[in-house]
Amino acid sequence: MAKDAGMKYIVVIAKHHDGFHMWDTKYSDFKITNTPFKRDYLKEVIDACHKAKMPVGIYYSQRDWYHPDYAPIDTSTIKRIPNPPYYEALPGKKVAPGPSHKKYIDYQFNVVRELLTKYGKIDIFWFDAVWWGGMFKADMWEAEKLTRMMRQLQPGILINNRTSLPGDFDTPEHRIGMYQKRSWESAMTLNNSWAYDPNLPIKSVKSLIKEMLTAAADNGNVLLSWGAHFDGEWDHAQKDTLLKVGSWFKKYGTAYYGTRGGPWMPTKNYGSVHRGNKVYLYVFTWQDQKLALPMLKDNAIIKASFINLNEMVIWNKDSNNLLFNRPMAPGATVTILELTMQKPIKEILEKSTWSLFDDPAYGEKILTKNIKTTDWKQNSYTVDLGNLKNATGIGCYNNEGTISISISTDGKKWEATGTAKEKTEEISFTTFMTGVYVPGKPVRYIRLQTQKPTDLKIEAHAK
Repeated sequence: MAKDAGMKYIVVIAKHHDGFHMWDTKYSDFKITNTPFKRDYLKEVIDACHKAKMPVGIYYSQRDWYHPDYAPIDTSTIKRIPNPPYYEALPGKKVAPGPSHKKYIDYQFNVVRELLTKYGKIDIFWFDAVWWGGMFKADMWEAEKLTRMMRQLQPGILINNRTSLPGDFDTPEHRIGMYQKRSWESAMTLNNSWAYDPNLPIKSVKSLIKEMLTAAADNGNVLLSWGAHFDGEWDHAQKDTLLKVGSWFKKYGTAYYGTRGGPWMPTKNYGSVHRGNKVYLYVFTWQDQKLALPMLKDNAIIKASFINLNEMVIWNKDSNNLLFNRPMAPGATVTILELTMQKPIKEILEKSTWSLFDDPAYGEKILTKNIKTTDWKQNSYTVDLGNLKNATGIGCYNNEGTISISISTDGKKWEATGTAKEKTEEISFTTFMTGVYVPGKPVRYIRLQTQKPTDLKIEAHAK
């Protein structure tokens, strides 16, 4: 099933935050073999992966809501605070592990060692107690010592960044990561839930394909979470969606698998990937009749063709740019161009003029407003978006003063989000999620305040 869905590896949950062991561990009775199921679920999945020559990883959460010795922080020494890391030491106290936590660390070394010695080759290990603004720290898990042991037991294993050590790759969550050279993998869901939920809609085939192509153009990857029914059977509609995604990648996967992001930095309208002297250009939206991209230094196009259209690519160039004509019938999901270059790709080009909101993580522009000097009331101007939006930011253009920006869901309680001081200033609205600030926040009202009302253009974005 995973292969037919276009997947190249599987990561299976061994233990989540609830502390339940999905394998026959000798270090706890809270395990699947002590249920009516009785069998070692983890072993069966890993054995099946090995038989199919499918690389396999293990998800293991250090957090544990069940284990009696779990105490990374002595709660008698801290008080709760509203912002990350969500706790601070009481006066005269020091943040330190609870007295039982050393026993938990011993248990954790035992179970991780067990996981890496009991089931053959393990390709990936996915921890899940990320930095979270200082909430979780590497010394809570003796992470240096733990990961050294893991690499000795499984040479070549890939370990993520969620022990609060850098590890081998980064892990954005519920969003596609932004372009970076370091490896990353976005943890995404099939239905906006980490488990099966019959009340949540399944993402469309088109949106899933776009997420994966966008991740590739951003030089990253997608780990898609998919959960079975409570009786272990896969949901037929979800399965059908994934098989359709797999069928698409079976046709066009040459433009995806084994590529790296670039040479052109992605925007919400297009992205590119490369492999050797091949460049694959993903165009999601043709804003104009031509797509202009900066020319590559000391490299030229030998041949250009569409991967998924039965048309010829019409293109030319001016002194600075490559110009690609919009096809007569663009692809419904994406238009893919294959460019054969004179030489392998060596450079990644940024746009000469760049906006924060070019990044797909910021969604779409939902509002443009030209505010006149006379529109300000008592040095304040409020924008009503009409209803709650998952707003990602605001751009202020042709600004001549200092503007304080606040947001609200109800027009009564306001949250300051930033100050625009430059002629062009773009400010993110973010939510702290999985250790990083992610674009997107519930917003209905945006308030601008200044001591010097002036003509101003603003643009709001949401996803």
